[in-house]
Parts: sequence; C-alpha cells; structure tokens
Amino acid sequence: MKYAIYLWNGFLLLSLATGFGCGDVCIEEDCLNGGYCEDGACACPPGWTGAYCHIDEATGEVDPCFNVECLNGGECVDGTCDCPPGFVGEDCGQFDTAVDIVIEAVGVSGYPVNNGSAAWDSPLFGTSTGADPYLVIEPSVGTMLWTESDYNVTGGALYYNTLDGLPFVLTQPNQLVGFYLWDQDDLDNSDLLSDNDYMTGMELNLWDRVTSTSNPYPTSITVNASGSSLQLVFSLSYIFP
Repeated sequence: MKYAIYLWNGFLLLSLATGFGCGDVCIEEDCLNGGYCEDGACACPPGWTGAYCHIDEATGEVDPCFNVECLNGGECVDGTCDCPPGFVGEDCGQFDTAVDIVIEAVGVSGYPVNNGSAAWDSPLFGTSTGADPYLVIEPSVGTMLWTESDYNVTGGALYYNTLDGLPFVLTQPNQLVGFYLWDQDDLDNSDLLSDNDYMTGMELNLWDRVTSTSNPYPTSITVNASGSSLQLVFSLSYIFP
C-alpha cells in the first residue's frame, strides 16, 4: 500500500497515494510492463492499466511483480526476484557468502624504513643496506602465500602483483587474514647468519569491507592500520557461484 504525506495548517496528514491524495506515484514505485512516468503518473502501454500499469486489461489480473521490491539491482520475474551475482535472498538483500575474493595485487606504503635506529640489513662486513621486503598473506583458514622479495628498498610504495606470486584466492572470504611484511636477510648475502625480520603488518576481514551496502564488491579498497602509518591498497576481483 502506498501513501502520501502532506503538511496542512501545522499538521501532518496521511493519505493513500492512489486515493484522495495527489502524490506523485512515480516517486515511490516504478511503472511496470513498459510503462513510463509522465507528469507524475504512469503512462501505460496498450494492454495494461492501473496506477502502476500493473493490471492486465484483458483479464483484470494484477501483475505478479506488483509490490515486489528487489534490492541491489535484482529484477522481478513472474513475482520472484532474479538476483545479480553476489546477492541472494527473497529480495536480493543478502550477500552471497559463496563468493570468492581474489586479491589481484597489494600496494604497501608507510612501512618502517629503518629497524629502530639501525638499518634492516646490517652485514658482518661492508655497508648497511635497505630492507629486502616480501609480503606474507596468512588466512585463518587455508594456505598462506609468500610473495617474491623487493631488493634494498629505502622508502616509497611497494607493489606486489602477478610477478610476485599473486593473485591469491580467498575461498572462505569471511575470515580474518593477516598481511605481514618481512625483511629477507640473506637476499643480498650480507645477513646470511641472521633470521628474517618482521617489519610491520595488520590483520583484517576483507569480507566486512567489500560487503558495504553503499559500494558492494569494489575493485579497490584502501586500509590504514590502527596505531601506525602502514597503508595497504588492494586490487580485487570476485568469483561468483
């Protein structure tokens, strides 16, 4: 049932939009069956009548899609919502948890250039050098990934993509995933006797961020770490069931 609200003499009045009110029916509902909105009312094609072109003139039957609302780009077909990829439910109002998130690339900035007051790579001989960072993607459930290492970085954004071992597919997207940056100590043969050093990182649930109702399934998201300058920029795609 559609209503119109009016203000008269300081009071709010409620009336049926298709009754004694003069509301614009096109504001609240689309015209069905090829009808279009004209001067605040639905102009119906031959064979259809009613305020929303929802009544078959020949049979008097009401279109089964009348008063059926499909969300997130869904379309009503014979009274049932046909949902676009990534959405399920009677009105397409729920996210499909069977969707896989594909991490195509990750940009990393704001990482610590030095290990405190020292360089990341302090050799037993020769000059200290910058870090040789690689990214570890570690889901709570599933197999982790180590990217290839950059070499002797002294600042600036890092970018890990197909050349470094990505993409990475999260087949169980609704889970906590760790993104950790490590320095590979033996890459330049200067720290062969030391272990790799943890540089920085964060943990997050990508599913919570890509299922925003305002922008679902984005191809890029930016995440800033709490309490540090670390920033990750994700390039994403999706595999829909």
